[in-house]
Amino acid sequence: MQALYYNRPRKLHLIDLPTLVPQPDEVIIKVAYCGICGTDLHILHEESPAAPQVILGHEFSGKVVTTGSAVHNFRAGNRVAVDPNNYCGACDYCRQGRVHFCRNIKPVGVFRNGGWAEYCAVPAGLVHAVPDNIELAWAALAEPISCILHGWDRIQPVLPQQRILILGAGLIGLLWGFILQKSGMTNLMLSEPLAIRREIAQKLKFSCFKPEQIHKQNTGANNGYDVIIDGSGNPNAIEQALNWLNPLGKFLFFGVCPQDSSINLKPFSIFQKEWTFYGSVINPFTFARALDMIALIQRPLADLGIAMFRLSEYEQALQTAREGRFTKVLFDIST
Repeated sequence: MQALYYNRPRKLHLIDLPTLVPQPDEVIIKVAYCGICGTDLHILHEESPAAPQVILGHEFSGKVVTTGSAVHNFRAGNRVAVDPNNYCGACDYCRQGRVHFCRNIKPVGVFRNGGWAEYCAVPAGLVHAVPDNIELAWAALAEPISCILHGWDRIQPVLPQQRILILGAGLIGLLWGFILQKSGMTNLMLSEPLAIRREIAQKLKFSCFKPEQIHKQNTGANNGYDVIIDGSGNPNAIEQALNWLNPLGKFLFFGVCPQDSSINLKPFSIFQKEWTFYGSVINPFTFARALDMIALIQRPLADLGIAMFRLSEYEQALQTAREGRFTKVLFDIST
């Protein structure tokens, strides 16, 4: 089978590997679609941890090829998506139900081989059946959508009339927008510096403006936003947006910034305005909900500005992902 194999630091090659044989608790999946995530780009730039040698790709879907002897809930031909986060179930955080802080987590596509390959071996407990009414390409987005749902849970309550700003109109920002609309939020805006992404967002009927325009619109007292969600992972964008946060406002750090990045923040502003800051990491118990949400929000992926590449085109795919001309890049490994 073909796979994109990463050797740290900064070495990625397309190689041939032997046919996979499942362990008793594993499912072998013929990968159909796998995303390039911002986290993958951070790993390739040595800005985020990963195994020294690994097949990346933690956002993927496909069809079951074969199963291990102990797997009885899947069979060949089943359409599936993968939750990459394999919690140990035994550490103190897992026993408290706070599995996203598992001390022994080794995510698929980060610390064990993932979906940038024709086939992937996955523990059956991480595999979810994909309903017939969901396209497999959309199912590959279940992982980021499940993370969004966790972030949305974190910042509750949010009232429908509150002003909400999403930083970034890449795919994450657009998915946030769809989910907030389905949740009854009507006072919603996106901030995006790239014209091509603003155009995509506007065609999807979102209010989307350049950061400079947002700044001009929010110069008066209490004329800012009650909730700001960062989907950019850009420290400069975050620092700028803090100027637009209303008193009693909530700020969600959702985008993944480089580990060593920082922002300037005045503690007095937190005190004076009673701001609340939230972090949001991965997707505890939200993956099944993500598949339900996809059934409500899916539409032609081309409308979302998603680009598709073959594995053999990985250099162009990664360059496209870095440039941001598209909202998202997926590897199409379906044939």
